[in-house]
Amino acid sequence: MEPELPTTAAPAAAPSASATAAYAAEAAAIACLGTGRYLSMEKDPAAVRSTISLAVAADGSRFASTHGDTAVRVWDLPSGLLRATLHGHPRTPWTVRWHPAERDVLASGCLGQQVRVWRVDTGACTAVQAFPAEISGVAFHPAGDVLAVGTGRRAFLWRYAAPDSTPVEVLNAIHPLRLVDFHPTGELLLVGRKNQRPVTLASQFTLKLDVHRFTRHDGPSDEAVCSGQDDEGRHERPGVTATNTGGSSDPSGGMAAWFGPSVLTIPAAVAYNDAGVAFSPCGKMLAACIPAATDEETGNGASVAHAGGVTPAAPSDSGEAGYRIAILSLCPSSLGNCIASTPLDEGHTSALTNLCFSPTSGHLLAGFSFRPSNPHLRAAKDALAAAVAVAAQDDGNALPSGPSGAAEHCVVEPQGATAHVEGDSLETPASPQPVSATKTAEGSSAARPAPPTVPVVDIFSVEDGLRRVHRIHAGLRVTGGGVHTIHDEINCAVFASQSGADIAVIYGTQQGLVRVVDGGQQAGSTTGMTVEK
Repeated sequence: MEPELPTTAAPAAAPSASATAAYAAEAAAIACLGTGRYLSMEKDPAAVRSTISLAVAADGSRFASTHGDTAVRVWDLPSGLLRATLHGHPRTPWTVRWHPAERDVLASGCLGQQVRVWRVDTGACTAVQAFPAEISGVAFHPAGDVLAVGTGRRAFLWRYAAPDSTPVEVLNAIHPLRLVDFHPTGELLLVGRKNQRPVTLASQFTLKLDVHRFTRHDGPSDEAVCSGQDDEGRHERPGVTATNTGGSSDPSGGMAAWFGPSVLTIPAAVAYNDAGVAFSPCGKMLAACIPAATDEETGNGASVAHAGGVTPAAPSDSGEAGYRIAILSLCPSSLGNCIASTPLDEGHTSALTNLCFSPTSGHLLAGFSFRPSNPHLRAAKDALAAAVAVAAQDDGNALPSGPSGAAEHCVVEPQGATAHVEGDSLETPASPQPVSATKTAEGSSAARPAPPTVPVVDIFSVEDGLRRVHRIHAGLRVTGGGVHTIHDEINCAVFASQSGADIAVIYGTQQGLVRVVDGGQQAGSTTGMTVEK
């Protein structure tokens, strides 16, 4: 029998006048995004090591970041001032989420197999729980009293505020979990598991996504819940209580029974962690990066299985092989249908770090992390190397001298740019690169290549079929010995907004930096960055 779907995810209706106005205000705010600013931490970014995960409070007044120095940091918005640094995790916190209603409560999970719940106003850890493996994801149920936890190959539900509460195992999978997330209504729970397939440029690292029914009342017994099968046909256990795993009996009236069968399956989605897939705030859409071509035999295609059947998603807009960012419907009458999609080139697919809907659900953010081996980044590096070589050949003094007086190939300072774009292509930076005048030690003026940039954040209009409407760039840093790196090696990026008129983009980097891009700075401001229009 076809599983019952959440009644709150109703079929799309004509937007109200207030919704249309909110979208228009949000679109105008995105178009006015400035050059951005890096936030000041209490210690050197090299000591912070890396910014791993970001989350914005429900009221938009603050956000949290996790770092390689094991700290969770909380920042005020829009000021960007550091409010609190929370210490206690034994290893890097990999995931952080805010309570759905309380801006002083958040939860974080670390690679040291530990979940902590914090109160920001006091800096106190109010609950801590050890789990069997590294924590890959945590998520608050919209009611706020239950946490879903992904740890190793298992998923748990935990009443974190109840005295002596024991987490209840609801899923024991074959392959490691990488994400758990509740639908905004709380009636669905998304679980992402690693696909056990080799990763090549033609076969990306992907997750199998299952959207499970979640019912917070007495439901079917564990034996009655349909068991799933993994990619190799082996059965998983979808409803195991704490008693079965050596813990105490389920004290909450049967939380294991809340976890129901999957109503939607996406066989392959490019996602590395819990930021790679996103529910829309309105609850009607799911964003994921899926294959453009269907390949049901390997499970690497864009087919979605739901209600006991398999329905291929719509083909890519370009008709080309590869991957695409897709918006899938969660409405009962069109569950799993592709509403809109935009193709990704090879470089962007391998660089995609996360997807995030805007507060109105009308825009989608995609973050990209361009490693030196990325083909898209190589084009920018090669262009810069060629321009540097030409400049050096024309005038040996065009490059700044090092302590020994010899010219160094380390001329590009970190910088970034934002661009408002009307087209929807994903082009590489143009070559050759522009040049700028530089004073040599002798006082003469010489041509010096301006730094190329790579796009690190793209913003698409969902209302306009995923047309790209804005792009944020970061500059390359060229160091000695021919090494080229990107200053903003993004790990995650999110929208932040208290209203549609003051939206911002926040992202964290592998260098331990946090950058806020908002409307507070205009083109030409003295931030060491440039703006393209």
